[in-house]
Amino acid sequence: MIAMQYSFTLPADYDMEIIDRRIREKGPLLDGFPRLRFKA
Repeated sequence: MIAMQYSFTLPADYDMEIIDRRIREKGPLLDGFPRLRFKA
């Protein structure tokens, strides 16, 4: 198993819509990745 975890400290007033938008845009890029069993 290969796992990656990253930690970022964001300002308290950071616009979380930026994160949500990035997940919506970039998340599907891995959907067809060979042998990918789980994505969180």
